[in-house]
Amino acid sequence: MGTQFDPKKTKINEDTFADWLREPIQASLQQVPGIGPAAEKLLAEPADAAEEKIETTHQLIGKFLTMKGADVTPVEHCDMFFTWLGERGIKVHKHTIVNAIAEKCEVFVPGVYDAAAYLDPPSERKRRRPRRLEGAHHLETEPSPCVPPLPGRPRALDGGDPEEGTWKRPSSVRGVFRDI
Repeated sequence: MGTQFDPKKTKINEDTFADWLREPIQASLQQVPGIGPAAEKLLAEPADAAEEKIETTHQLIGKFLTMKGADVTPVEHCDMFFTWLGERGIKVHKHTIVNAIAEKCEVFVPGVYDAAAYLDPPSERKRRRPRRLEGAHHLETEPSPCVPPLPGRPRALDGGDPEEGTWKRPSSVRGVFRDI
């Protein structure tokens, strides 16, 4: 089906993606991997008067999060955002944009994106829901790609070592970082 998001179709190099995940959110939409001047213009000038303007990265993230309903799986959520981008006239780099926004949101809203769901065959994806660990308050997560901190940036205190690639995304950001 051509209207489904597929993170395997993302076209972004690992360093750029790591920078996107690590850096603070800026207002400029062109900070988002996959968004260039043409996509920025399409988001800022909707064809339908009822549709809101999206002029900042914060507004785009807000739009993504408003699509997450109580009974919407992470896969369905990404598919809805992917379709919405297409409806706004964005034809290229939609997979990259969805992946970038979903992964960025997963950092501060755990459970909104489930990369492991895309390991399943497409026919099984919509049925998968994030699993809760028994007796735990956080969602079960897969190890995140290693994103080592920049000099002078916080470092994770979860026992993993970013340089060795054993760092795992924390279940909660609060109280997990300290200055180097």
